[in-house]
Amino acid sequence: MSFPPMDLRTPLTRQQYLDELNARLRECPDLASVVVFAFDPPGAGAATATGVRADGAVDEDLLCVMTGIVETAADAYHVVTDPPAAATED
Repeated sequence: MSFPPMDLRTPLTRQQYLDELNARLRECPDLASVVVFAFDPPGAGAATATGVRADGAVDEDLLCVMTGIVETAADAYHVVTDPPAAATED
């Protein structure tokens, strides 16, 4: 019998994931005032977003930094449709 692999990454909602990406971007003081991560397509909210995008002027160097942030976050988190259930004690 085989079991599906467990996903040990921390589950986040789409909004929490976007907040985390922007928090990591703010750790780069030279970049945080230039650009932010936003839901894609433009104008989408958490419920209808299909991804994230850069909102602001982006050059190749900034795009590399943002790609690194997304890749690092992808190793630590996975996006869930429903928020994680609160732990209950029996």
